[in-house]
Amino acid sequence: MSVIFMDGFDGYSAVADMLVTGGWNRRAGVSLNSNTRFGEGYALYQGVDDYFEYYNPTDIAPNKKIYINFAVMMSSWSDTKQFVYFGQANNASGFMVRSTATELKLYNSGTLLATVPNPFTEDVWHHFECEVYHHASAGSFVVKVDKVEVFNETGLATPTTQEHITFHSTIGGYDNGGCYIDDVVIFDDTGSRNNTWMGPVRVLPLYPSGDNSVQWDKSGGTTNAENVDEGLSGDEDTTYVSTDVVNEVDLYDTGDLVDSFDEYYAVQVHTYSRKDDAGTKKIKPMIKVGTDEQFGGEHNLADSYVGQIDVFETKDGTNDWDETALDSMLLGVKLTADS
Repeated sequence: MSVIFMDGFDGYSAVADMLVTGGWNRRAGVSLNSNTRFGEGYALYQGVDDYFEYYNPTDIAPNKKIYINFAVMMSSWSDTKQFVYFGQANNASGFMVRSTATELKLYNSGTLLATVPNPFTEDVWHHFECEVYHHASAGSFVVKVDKVEVFNETGLATPTTQEHITFHSTIGGYDNGGCYIDDVVIFDDTGSRNNTWMGPVRVLPLYPSGDNSVQWDKSGGTTNAENVDEGLSGDEDTTYVSTDVVNEVDLYDTGDLVDSFDEYYAVQVHTYSRKDDAGTKKIKPMIKVGTDEQFGGEHNLADSYVGQIDVFETKDGTNDWDETALDSMLLGVKLTADS
């Protein structure tokens, strides 16, 4: 594994969908906002005491380097609240970055490690990327802002448990202003690709745009794709596709990317599904480029809707993604068990 999770916040129709289909596990306040880096889609806005949290104690465990990469725009500052926090669920242990109007501060489990001049300009988008290594005696924390290193602390005794990454508003005590977050990518130093500093990135959504080869039953309408093209809104039983036949596959065409880029790191597929009987049902999300098929993890469905996330770092199991592959990619799902 290298890329663990990414979110550009463009696929949600409501901020509550972050917890239902998006992969985040907690939030307080926060809202979708059209004040974005490129004038399209959404960013996530945090007001006073707002926060949102990614929880994954398995994939962001200690003793390997975790990278957190995102865009941020500050509107005001306070050191009464952390800006971003990495550690245990009680917020008492781990690395914390706090900001004031003039300084950026780095803490390890409440102990101030370093202070640097604040590199952020108010109401301007910046790129923030950090390398986190939790270890009993050799922990480290490196931060780059706009690709310039601002913190590099090593040889630290840090928590031996890392459970979550929390983005917290930086304006506690202020009545206006806020913090905008966009294009979050979380990855680690394992695997053969996407295992070190990426620099500025962009996360863009692609949706099913038409049927390519479909075997599942549709809930209504003309095509299967129109029943699953709502992005991350999770309309549950309003529109859906279904099957009871093991090995049946639905494959959908997708739209083209809105822009071109020098590099393409990964594709993340979101599915949102449930079973409707007492038996066991399992699915595997999939992608197809040309004749090459790749399957994600096998997901055991629950009685209620649950979101699943699968990351594909290559276009065919071997080679890096490119624009042609992305524009021709098919998205799909396969029923793998029904008992």
